Amino acid sequence: NDIFFHYITTKKPFIAMKYAMTLDGKLATRNFDSKWITNEKSRAYVHDLRHKYTAILVGVNTIIKDDAKLNVRRHKKSKNPIRIILDPKLETPMNSFVVQTANEQPTWIVSEKYDAAYTNLGVRIIQMKTLDLHELMTILGEEKIDSIFIEGGAFTHASFLEAGLVNKVYAFVAPKIIGGSQALTPVSGQGVAFMKDAYQLKDIQFQRFDEDILIEGYLK
Repeated sequence: NDIFFHYITTKKPFIAMKYAMTLDGKLATRNFDSKWITNEKSRAYVHDLRHKYTAILVGVNTIIKDDAKLNVRRHKKSKNPIRIILDPKLETPMNSFVVQTANEQPTWIVSEKYDAAYTNLGVRIIQMKTLDLHELMTILGEEKIDSIFIEGGAFTHASFLEAGLVNKVYAFVAPKIIGGSQALTPVSGQGVAFMKDAYQLKDIQFQRFDEDILIEGYLK
């Protein structure tokens, strides 16, 4: 079990990154419309994947733009994963689904700020002086978080890749083309300057969900 061995040897969570994109590598249109890139079978399988991980992590923009639920809707008797939101400035909307349901599904916000209004609704705030991902992984490991499923956005993906923290990638590809220089891609940030520095996957596996393809592999 890759999660178990990673956690036992490092005392830090095993980290998987998941995204869905078009054939031309877009997460959404220039108007941030992303519903839906992939088909129902692909999206159902994402819930199966979430079920395998102890926590789901996103950046705050994913909550602001999508009001993401970050739950598991195919395994009703199973425990929902802990929701972790990276939110340095504490901008998660109070009326967002994750905040309003924090008493039903554990919701942790990692921030440089604190506001009791969130904790009164059941949210746990992990306060850090600066949001250092390596330090955060140590904290989460101590909290018995053995695995994290990262679901966006592009800046969050880039941050974890650049920090060398991503262990596995799940990339869903749909046979659609969006175009547009302003359309979002799965990984933002500065990116690598040379092909020799590209993040490479190994032990690649492919699955088909009708027209969609899932590519999964481990970071070298």
